[in-house]
Amino acid sequence: MGRAARPVFLDSNAAPAAHRTGPPGPARTGRSTPLRLLAMTPVLRPRAVFTPTLIAAAVAGLVCASALPRAVAQSAWTSAPPYADMARADWFNAANWSAGVPRAGTAVTVNLVPGTVVGIVSGPASAASVDASNGTLMVVEGAGRLDTGLFNLGSSDGRDVQTLLRIGSGGIVNAARFVSQGGGGTENTVSLSGAGSALNVAGELQIGRSGTGMMQLDEGARVSAGTLQIGQAGTADGHVLVIGETPVDALVAQRIVLATPGSTLEISRAGTAPLVLGAAISGPGRFEVSSPVTLTGDNTQSGDIVLGSTLRVGDGANAGSIAGNLSGFGRVVFDRGPGRVAYDGAIGGSIAIDKENAGTLALGGAHDTDGRTRVLGGTLLVNGALPRSTVEVAGGATLGGLGQVKAATVRAGGTLAPGDSGVGTFAVLGDLALDPGSRLHYDLGTPGVPGAGDLVTVAGNLTLDGSLDVSERVGYGNGVQTLMRVDGSIADNGLELGAMPTGFTHAVHVRGSTVELEVSGGAVGTNQFWDGGGTAGDGVVAGGDGSWRYLEPQWTDIAGRNAEAWNGNMAIFQGRAGAVTIDGLFDFKGMQFRSDGYRLEEGSHAEGSLPGRLVPQLDEAPVRVDAGVTATFNVGIEGPGGILKTGPGTLVLAGRNDHSGLTAVDEGVLRAGRANTFSEASHHDVRRGGTLDLAGHDQTVAGLTVAGTVSLVGTEPGTRLTVRGPYVGQDGTLRLGTRLGDSGSLSDRLVIDGGVREETRALKAGTVSATATGLRANAAASVTGRTQVQIVNLGGLGALTTGDGIEVVSAINGATTTAQTTRDAFALVGGHVDAGAFEYRLHAADAQGLGENWYLRSSVGVTPPPPPPPPPAPPPALPPAPAPVERPAYRVQVPMLAALPAQLRESDLTMLSNLHQRSGAPQAAGDGPPMRRAWGRVIVADPTLAQRGAVDPRSEMHLSGFQAGTDLWAGSAWRAGVYVGQLEGKAQVQGFASGLWGAIGRTDLRSRYLGGYATFAEPGGFYADAVLQFGRHDYTAHPLAALPIEGKGRSTVASLEIGQSFELGAGWALEPQLQLIHQSRSIDEALIPAAVVSQDSANGWMARAGLRLKGRIAAGEGVVEPYGRINLYRMAAGADIARFAGPAASTDIASGASGSAAELAGGFSWRLGPAVSVYGELGRRFALGGGLRSRASVQASAGINVRW
Repeated sequence: MGRAARPVFLDSNAAPAAHRTGPPGPARTGRSTPLRLLAMTPVLRPRAVFTPTLIAAAVAGLVCASALPRAVAQSAWTSAPPYADMARADWFNAANWSAGVPRAGTAVTVNLVPGTVVGIVSGPASAASVDASNGTLMVVEGAGRLDTGLFNLGSSDGRDVQTLLRIGSGGIVNAARFVSQGGGGTENTVSLSGAGSALNVAGELQIGRSGTGMMQLDEGARVSAGTLQIGQAGTADGHVLVIGETPVDALVAQRIVLATPGSTLEISRAGTAPLVLGAAISGPGRFEVSSPVTLTGDNTQSGDIVLGSTLRVGDGANAGSIAGNLSGFGRVVFDRGPGRVAYDGAIGGSIAIDKENAGTLALGGAHDTDGRTRVLGGTLLVNGALPRSTVEVAGGATLGGLGQVKAATVRAGGTLAPGDSGVGTFAVLGDLALDPGSRLHYDLGTPGVPGAGDLVTVAGNLTLDGSLDVSERVGYGNGVQTLMRVDGSIADNGLELGAMPTGFTHAVHVRGSTVELEVSGGAVGTNQFWDGGGTAGDGVVAGGDGSWRYLEPQWTDIAGRNAEAWNGNMAIFQGRAGAVTIDGLFDFKGMQFRSDGYRLEEGSHAEGSLPGRLVPQLDEAPVRVDAGVTATFNVGIEGPGGILKTGPGTLVLAGRNDHSGLTAVDEGVLRAGRANTFSEASHHDVRRGGTLDLAGHDQTVAGLTVAGTVSLVGTEPGTRLTVRGPYVGQDGTLRLGTRLGDSGSLSDRLVIDGGVREETRALKAGTVSATATGLRANAAASVTGRTQVQIVNLGGLGALTTGDGIEVVSAINGATTTAQTTRDAFALVGGHVDAGAFEYRLHAADAQGLGENWYLRSSVGVTPPPPPPPPPAPPPALPPAPAPVERPAYRVQVPMLAALPAQLRESDLTMLSNLHQRSGAPQAAGDGPPMRRAWGRVIVADPTLAQRGAVDPRSEMHLSGFQAGTDLWAGSAWRAGVYVGQLEGKAQVQGFASGLWGAIGRTDLRSRYLGGYATFAEPGGFYADAVLQFGRHDYTAHPLAALPIEGKGRSTVASLEIGQSFELGAGWALEPQLQLIHQSRSIDEALIPAAVVSQDSANGWMARAGLRLKGRIAAGEGVVEPYGRINLYRMAAGADIARFAGPAASTDIASGASGSAAELAGGFSWRLGPAVSVYGELGRRFALGGGLRSRASVQASAGINVRW
């Protein structure tokens, strides 16, 4: 280090006894001061180590330190180098201390010149605190022991000093708290070596605080602490190194904090026995493992973990976890006991992964390691990706999850169980080998439904062996389940059946590139596969076209064998789709369609017989249609039984259905293929996840329960769904197609019919036994529960409705819909639906509040105040109350966009202003030769714009920005120049929307300007100023409860201003002014739901007539020109038009753009010297009348003008 320095030794054997037993120095009362060692050359052995068997010693040291009396004395080390002999470095030599040898309760400081040595501690010593700022403090050999409270090592004030604490050969330091400061970029070091050497800290042990800190453990040394903090966040790094022949418990702490990314805990011991760390490790620092380590704490350390050996996480008990990313090489062993633990970091490099013990490890994240993975015990759930790691599953262990692995082999007794606490898909990117004796465990639900059962995908080859266990989930039943999809070849060595759900018959089959499980039996009976389109029984289930007839062997098993006639149970249609003609009445208990495009057609069995029909034999005979599949029934369903539509595919009914049992839609879509195909005798139950789709065809049903979606929407509005019985809403959705226009617009309609009808009732006792027919009154037909109504606009342009509006729900023949009670049976999705300029809402009852129907209206009834009572005589009855007045219910975007042109116009005028607002007073005669000027000003304005029109928009604006320009040419009377400017603004908008006037949103404005001007001024007081200004505008409108609308616009403003000053005397003058302004602007079209909005902004003229009273007052070397002004404005621009257009028509919304206003303002121009002047103005504008009432509470600007 460039300095000569000697170490300080605290040595149990090197000091004379007299030094150890000498009398203490005089005591001094007062505040304790720590011991300090000034900068010294540290003595550090090549390898140093810490360990943790000394917890008991640490506790004893803490008890000793805490039992010391309150510090009443201070003693400072006074002995300085050079030392004649080592007695001069003895702790127990009273001559070395300012107040004698420290005793319990003495605060010790050493703060001398570099090279100071604090003597050898050769026996028990104690101090209230030790503050060592320079030098080296060493406890060595034998009985050397120091008990203290706070031990501070190094400078805390940033000085470039280095201090070394070396504990060796059995020496011990016990402290309540220990801080290794560092300082000035140096590295303070704590070094421990030798059997029995120990540093015991009851509280916090910090390595690195104000500068870099270092601690090394070697050769049998130990360290124990409550909290070991390595580094100080934002200040310093730390490094702890465990090397050499240290014991397995060399480092004991409750917590280890790696406080900075640059702080490191490094384990590089000799031997094969692992160092055991029970501390909870946290922080962003780095953990390096170069020798075996076992972690038994639950660690949250987020920094990198670098392996060069084996890291064991857990010891078989219920603790041990890691969080940081792993890199390097070696092995990580997850050895947690029963229970589940997750690791979501990333494993890279060539690290091998072992899962041991009985617990479950959920491995998330993306891992890039090319090391092998072994599951030796418990369960490994790969929920992330191991695309480069081959997995081996040993006997008694389980591999599962939702992720992917490179390849996998499952040994005898091992298990592959896709999914994680439920169904899921597990992907093998290469080969999968299932050894004899291996097991597959699957959770399976509804056949043919993606996500209802476990699945394994294999991108390589499959070796199939072992046995299959299945756990039953909701929907499990007859059909075919896909277990595996394989891209490569399949070596089928036979997959045996293990533990299976009871009540069914199961068989595993390999069909092409899939491994399938056939489930039959139960209530649905045995499975039969349609093979009528080919040679039945040839070993191939061909499917295809054919005629379904009695006694003909058109049905096989899943393997295409054992052809037989239909047995009335479960029909499965796969292979090539085709048209299957039903000849006769056929009972069935269930069906599954696995191929897209099958059609069941109605045929005739023989001359004089009934046409083909299907008869369900269960209350809810399942008809399952797989994902991506559509099946069509052009054949009718009859009888007292019912059907249950399952599976995510689509079933189209187009036959004459009159079954009286339930028609339930549990999943997917049940669609009408023609009018009146749904059975009028059947209650239809649409469950969550299911859709009943009329597809534009009128239907009648006996009752309806809506928990899923019922859609009437076709290509044209007008579809009717008639319910002759109870309608039960269970928070489902009713979709109606409507041409949103006026009250005469066509719409789909739900009709609740309380009439009388003939009914056939099925009498059941487990199975169908008889039927009874009769008449019953259905006047109790009613709507209960709640349903969300979704309106689909079919070409409507939007219009004002009058009267009742557009009828969407009808109640006839005494039916009720809550329209006269709670009025909560139906609610419109989103509260309203928009078309063109109008907003439609759903209303219960007609315009007079009568009846049970429901209507869409784009108007809101407003009851005007009653007329005044008639004169007292004669006293006739009061006149009738006036009828409600209908007000259009415009959508919220209408007043927002109707107000936009006026807002942009106001921004243009604020930037334009007039000559004196823009650049201050022109150069007067006598002010020196003509000079060019550069000028700039800041602008603030708070205008309010109230427009008359269809929606009466009102904008409360705030504008702020700047304007800056310069003369390009200046002569004796003329000057010309350019300027740029920008205004930012917000406008809080109010107006009529949803039939009410109120706040409807906010518009954000940004306008950028480029302008040019030419000004003429003559000594007689006349001036003329011409300006041409171009603007570009960006806006974002934020309507309440609607999507933002963004757009752009452009504007051009031309202005001509003249004035003549008349002297009044005493420096005052009166100046009449006249300004003529022409504005034009274009605003881009805006797209909103169901409409395109175009703006026809009023282009017109504005005139200003003003009178300015100005003065001229000398102020030192400058001149102040105060003024006051009154202005009258007249805008003649007609009206702004916002056009809301649909496909073929539009609605124009007009808002006033003409009006009058007055303005009062005061300002000044102050010439500070020959070249610089400042100016400003404050004013207020008052609305006088017109279709546009424009006022401003504040109009202010301030600027500077520099002549050059």
